Amino acid sequence: MTGFLPVGWLPVVQLLGAAQGLFLAAVLASSRANRTANRLLAAVMAGFSLDLAMAWVYATGFDRGAPHLVGVDFLTPFLYGPLVYCYARSVELGGKRLPERAWLHFLPFLAVATALVPFYLQPSAAKLALRADPGASAWTPWLNGLNQAKLAYSLVYIVAALRVARRQREAVRLRFASDRHATLGWLLHMLVGGALLWLVSTVVYIAGRALGSNDPLAGFSDVVSILLAAYVYAIGWLGLRQHELPAVPEEPLRAPRYDRSGLTADRVRELADALDRLMREERAYREPDLGLAPLAERLGVPTHHLSEALNSGHGRSFYEYVNRWRVEEVKRRLAEPASDHLTVLALAEDAGFASKSAFHTAFRRETGQTPTEYRFSVRQGRA
Repeated sequence: MTGFLPVGWLPVVQLLGAAQGLFLAAVLASSRANRTANRLLAAVMAGFSLDLAMAWVYATGFDRGAPHLVGVDFLTPFLYGPLVYCYARSVELGGKRLPERAWLHFLPFLAVATALVPFYLQPSAAKLALRADPGASAWTPWLNGLNQAKLAYSLVYIVAALRVARRQREAVRLRFASDRHATLGWLLHMLVGGALLWLVSTVVYIAGRALGSNDPLAGFSDVVSILLAAYVYAIGWLGLRQHELPAVPEEPLRAPRYDRSGLTADRVRELADALDRLMREERAYREPDLGLAPLAERLGVPTHHLSEALNSGHGRSFYEYVNRWRVEEVKRRLAEPASDHLTVLALAEDAGFASKSAFHTAFRRETGQTPTEYRFSVRQGRA
């Protein structure tokens, strides 16, 4: 497809993106921590690098001198979905070994790879003929059908991985007062970026077909190449910004079940009141990394009993409960003239919030206003 960048710039972007992806893949694969999750993510990065390198091959015409490379990247989209989904599941399982049946997700890739063996074993002249005149090749209809299958296949795995991320978020919030105890940021960034790439690729494919293109190997436009390179760089930048590779929780995150706990309604209320006293008297909510298990230990009760007391006695998850106390402290201090010289963010950090986004979300949920709007209304009331 005709690009919107000068031809000299696009190959540079593609090669730099491929190099960044390989570097990140090497770092992830060599990490001793969270080996399963990091190696899966390394495989995704390596696949992106291959796609960007092949985009450079096609954009520069290098394939004319190396026709054996034609179609090398055709299989990678059948790997992305299973790899990202298995990465999400590895995060959810706390870095433990994936179930043995996880390999079944890669059966479609193996089936397509087997079916394409005759294509890859073709003479160089046949591959060059496909590049020169796709309409004259017997492979073109079949390969175009696989292109459509790639889009549907990828969408299924994006939806499945998003469900895992949502399930993980709910489980984290039952046990922690901060989202940073899990790789939610990494996982959601990957999935949102992947969804965006899928959407753009789908639009480009449909537009190409509508304009009469039937080249099954012309999968990259300038837009897709640049977005993919930016995506790879963004993942690398996020890793450097967090000062560590993606980390998974130490144990599986699952929502507890209360149907066999044996707690009476009176005991639930007693535990809920004891937790309220702890928050009120010791201001435990000010600890940014506060967890349910340490609080249960301080109260001398099992973790699942305290979780039940929260959900049954207060109707909130642990995450929501602690953030409500934090919001109440910020509201109280915003109403005090002595805090007028402090920024809203400083007050939020003092109250235990670990991030600006979590604070703003919790504050608006509890008050229906932004922190700035609330401060303004309080000051107006004082005047």
